[in-house]
Amino acid sequence: MKVFKETGRIPSSYFELEQPCKDGSIVLTEVNFSVLFGRDGKPYAILGISRDITKRKKAETKLRESEEKHRNLADSLPEIVFETDICGKLIYANKSAYRITGYTKADFDKGICVFDLIEEKDKKRAVEEFKKIIANKPSTKKEYSFVKKDGTICPTMTSTTPIIVEGKTVGVRGIAIDITQHKKAEEALKERENRLRAIVANAQIGIATSDANNYFLSANEAFCKILGYTEEELRKLTYKDITFPGDLKESYLKMDDLKNGRISSFMIEKRYIRKDGTVIDGKIMVNGVPNENGKPNLFVAELEDTTERKVLERKVKEYSKHLESIIELKTAQLKNANERLVKSERLAVIGELAGMVGHDLRNPLAAIKNAAYYLKKKDHQISEAQSQEMLEILDRAISHSDKIINDLLDYSRELHLSLAKCSVPTLVNSAIGMVKVPDQIKIVNHVCEEFWVSVDAEKIMRVLINLIKNAIDAMSDKGKLEITSCISTDCVEIAFTDSGTGIPDDILPKLFLPLLTTKAQGMGFGLAICKRIVEVHGGTIKVKTELNKGTTFTVSLPLRMKEKVEEERTWLSWPDRIVTY
Repeated sequence: MKVFKETGRIPSSYFELEQPCKDGSIVLTEVNFSVLFGRDGKPYAILGISRDITKRKKAETKLRESEEKHRNLADSLPEIVFETDICGKLIYANKSAYRITGYTKADFDKGICVFDLIEEKDKKRAVEEFKKIIANKPSTKKEYSFVKKDGTICPTMTSTTPIIVEGKTVGVRGIAIDITQHKKAEEALKERENRLRAIVANAQIGIATSDANNYFLSANEAFCKILGYTEEELRKLTYKDITFPGDLKESYLKMDDLKNGRISSFMIEKRYIRKDGTVIDGKIMVNGVPNENGKPNLFVAELEDTTERKVLERKVKEYSKHLESIIELKTAQLKNANERLVKSERLAVIGELAGMVGHDLRNPLAAIKNAAYYLKKKDHQISEAQSQEMLEILDRAISHSDKIINDLLDYSRELHLSLAKCSVPTLVNSAIGMVKVPDQIKIVNHVCEEFWVSVDAEKIMRVLINLIKNAIDAMSDKGKLEITSCISTDCVEIAFTDSGTGIPDDILPKLFLPLLTTKAQGMGFGLAICKRIVEVHGGTIKVKTELNKGTTFTVSLPLRMKEKVEEERTWLSWPDRIVTY
């Protein structure tokens, strides 16, 4: 009013004021002023109108808070949330829209049209969908590709709805989900499916699928080739149409169990009828693929043609019977010959061993007979390489048989020693030099102190070589063999410690018995002969072992040989125990 008195003007005709009430409360008011002028044109009064706007202000505050809350909620979403006017111009976008598209709020405030963000191939479809929404027609989720600010493409799944104010559509509100990773996963899945289809199609084994009514749905080339049908022809058939009638019963039972969930798969061997009417042998494995109810409605079959294998099995069986009869005859002849030769205790024991020797000779004899039969049967039909292979088999089998006989003879002979004074380090070094050591095996020789013993050098060398070879065999992958020595009051001890697998408890008590071996070849005379050689020198051989950690063999030799060595054991005196510590 002071301003009006001084200037004759009111600075503003509208005010919002806080006015105290009689009860002490405060109300918000909206005040409008107007100047009243007289006939002389001079203002003579001011008219003021005051309106209580407290409720309106509270409503506006709540609306503003609600809008802020929803804006914050929209900004917290990982998806794009946007609003456009009726022409498609963007009037709002959340923070995810800026992050995903690369545009800033300033870019959107310049008036970007939503269609400018859509890839060219999708624009026409997007415009048509926009018109439907404006017309308030039903709409569904659509897939559109957005063009980012840097030009890259972002595939999205977009859902839109009209913005209706007072019954009138004023714009469009939408949410767009970035499905880039989903698309990549789809492409990877599609590529994997294509790869699996290619694997199935080109598999050497026959693969086919069938439905709940047993009709074939698909079959790869191998399956069709086995049965002589095309894939189209198989789709009109079931497994019953291609199974030999005599083998149908088992198939019925197995398929019934599979369909009713009693088993998840089965494998059977049966006969099949090809399209041309011939009967073949086959081995089939069938798996059920369960539906949402847990019962299989799709079946996957893997078929292998075993016709040739069955023919070969029958031939091998016939050959085996023939060879067994020959081997049994030869074994009987060998036993009879041994019985006639038994004139002493040693020869009597050899006779008892004839059965064991015959058993061990079966493998090389069978190999010889097989190779000879093959060469005789095929004659000139086989190649030079196949002939060479058969001859090599004969040579290996003969060498193996010869080794068995030599081991047997070595163990049966009496040992006669040719004693000489020898250096222990020289014996050990010579033994190491006689063994072919694999690259992955390391031998550490700690035997360097000069000890002298009176021994038969050739026979003791055989013991040392055998122990080194056994240690290497116990370390098939890689490992270390340590050789040490020490001297006691009256003997020299040489220890061989490997890092191998150790000796099982059930083998340990019988370790030095003849005819005991864990190797693929040999009759198990090695350690038995070693024990005889050491003992005839008046020494001992001991073993200490731990599973998966290693084994130590210790050979003790006397510094001076006794004048008369204890009488050597005969064949009937096989050692019944070994010394362990």
